[in-house]
Amino acid sequence: MPEKSGIYGKLNVIILSFLVIQVVTLNVSIAVSSIAFGLWGGLWIIQLIAFRSEPSAAVLWNEIKWITLFLAVYAAAEILSRVFAVFPDGALIGLKRLLLFLVFFAMIFKIPDRKTLHFVLFLVLCFLMVVSIYELINYVILAPELIPDKGFGETRIDYLLYPLSGGEIKLMMVTAILPMFFVKERFFVERKYLILISSPVIIAMLLTQSRNVFLALMICLIIFGILKNWKVLAVGIGIAVILLFLLPVEFTGRFTSIFDLEHGSNNARLTMWATGWEMFLSSPLIGVGDNHIMDVYASFKSNLSEWEHSHLHSNIFMVLASTGILGFIGFAGFMFSIFVKQLKYYKKINNESDKAMILGSILMFIAFNITGIFEWNFGDHEVLTVFLFLVSVPFIIFKLTPKSKSNL
Repeated sequence: MPEKSGIYGKLNVIILSFLVIQVVTLNVSIAVSSIAFGLWGGLWIIQLIAFRSEPSAAVLWNEIKWITLFLAVYAAAEILSRVFAVFPDGALIGLKRLLLFLVFFAMIFKIPDRKTLHFVLFLVLCFLMVVSIYELINYVILAPELIPDKGFGETRIDYLLYPLSGGEIKLMMVTAILPMFFVKERFFVERKYLILISSPVIIAMLLTQSRNVFLALMICLIIFGILKNWKVLAVGIGIAVILLFLLPVEFTGRFTSIFDLEHGSNNARLTMWATGWEMFLSSPLIGVGDNHIMDVYASFKSNLSEWEHSHLHSNIFMVLASTGILGFIGFAGFMFSIFVKQLKYYKKINNESDKAMILGSILMFIAFNITGIFEWNFGDHEVLTVFLFLVSVPFIIFKLTPKSKSNL
């Protein structure tokens, strides 16, 4: 049966529609997002049972088999670590997070053509723009009262999501779209409109005052400048240097504190990572389990500071401590397998807009993993969903590229 005809094709449209609703509503309603997730997930199961196949499955399997294998290893480690967790009561409930990885697979199977891919990405960007404008309006209203009291560096956009989550989601979208600003081919709308739509997202991202976002953005801009446009790199460095010297410390202190090891948050992270390593060594194979993790943490270190809370503030140490070496092999293998494929597609595909979108996905991937050094974003429902949504783009382009021309 042709993919675009009959009941199968109609189900694809519905599944993809609910998937987009899941992603765009993450910023405003977790409940709506979860309902949309459940609806398209259930429909996909029904579709698979009824038709017993997925178009392009055979071609894509060779591209995603190692990704799937390492993900299965990570899932097995999650299950084992929770079954034998230090606090096993209720630990298995957290396994529902593993279902989020279906977003990656659904995207690569359900996007039928480039027009749909461009429209879906543009729609998500537009919704994020609306959310950002709402946040900026609130910031303008509230900032005059908050800045004198808290200071500019601590007056953060946090109206809909925790500022780290909100900042990372915007960062991933901005880095994914960034290369499209510099290509001649039209991406759904003209470049000037694409830049205009992205501007509120960029400003709101910066005003989340998330330092890991600042660092990741800086590194991604350097990489982009080296690879594609040295003028961007030169201008960016020039502006940054000028601002650091001209702006008063209350405006630059948040950024410069990234490199201050004595800063309370930075020092606490170093302490948490060291303690996380001790937790890993106490159960190196499958970890202590991601359940009441801070209660486990407290058994290794008493007298916690105000900065030590929630989790270990690092993907690396959280994965090691909670799922052991088995989980870390799955996590690292999953990430490495994706990155290898991204680089392969970027090297082989010649179409300008396709290549720019793949580069955007690579920058987004790098940004996610840099911020993940300092934050448990692999365990953040909202951030992980957007990551899986955007990291699928190169695989979709591969699927849609004639193999005889791409030599993939």
